[in-house]
Amino acid sequence: MYVPPKGFKEEVFYIKDLGKMPNLNRVAAMERIRPHVVYEETKASWPGFRQADFFAVRWTGVMSIKRKGGYRWSLLSDDGSKLFMKQEDGIGGWRKVVDNDGRHALRNRESHQEVSEGKTLLRLEYFEHNGKSCMIFRYMGPDTENRMKFVPQKVMEANI
Repeated sequence: MYVPPKGFKEEVFYIKDLGKMPNLNRVAAMERIRPHVVYEETKASWPGFRQADFFAVRWTGVMSIKRKGGYRWSLLSDDGSKLFMKQEDGIGGWRKVVDNDGRHALRNRESHQEVSEGKTLLRLEYFEHNGKSCMIFRYMGPDTENRMKFVPQKVMEANI
């Protein structure tokens, strides 16, 4: 029996001369499921990527929140990144939760959001111009005993 993998759908786009987040409504060069979004700072190509510079990535997934409450959402990136969220029930549209866009060295941007118990849709976007690259998605709140942690595969739904 086939069991769909849990995690984030990762779509990779190779685009030159990026200064800010591009429109990613286009055909991806590569798609795969990743357990989490943790790419530590490096000048080398990320595993499975064909180049180290001039690319963008979109990760999407459904996260299960066990305990409602205030959560802190963190994007640590070099270059630009953004986080959007939406409740699975369809009430309300996509909300930009963290904006770390533009060409920059490694930096962290965070926000605080109240989240209901249940399923939350996530969309992360990232671009790398050139030089070092890094993208790490973390959170902290009632489900993590208020400790900042990588968003793990175990809290993600199956992604197909």
